[in-house]
Amino acid sequence: MKQLARTALVLGSALAAALTWGSCAIVSSHSDVDRTGNYVSPETFEQVKVGTSTEYVTAILGEPSSKSTLSDGTEIWKWRYTEVRESHGGVIFVVNSRKTTDSVHNSYVEFQDGKVARAWRD
Repeated sequence: MKQLARTALVLGSALAAALTWGSCAIVSSHSDVDRTGNYVSPETFEQVKVGTSTEYVTAILGEPSSKSTLSDGTEIWKWRYTEVRESHGGVIFVVNSRKTTDSVHNSYVEFQDGKVARAWRD
């Protein structure tokens, strides 16, 4: 029993030392962002101001993914895109990890009488 405890202690200490040492020896680290759909950057979206025309919005943001017209004549345009973030990392003999995150984002512009009434993102 004493021998088993000593062996476990030695192995645990060796593993801790390897993790401490290994965490400083990164072999590779890589990150990618891939977007599909109608991506609108925050900087570009900030150019949409209340009172601007549908033509201006189309020129700045491009064609929307969809358009909806409400019963009162208000139009809501939506730009939708999916963002996939993938990260890879590896540490010598210790850790190899990969993480992928998918998220869907929308930008909206509401028009009343052909002019921007408001714009928002989710």
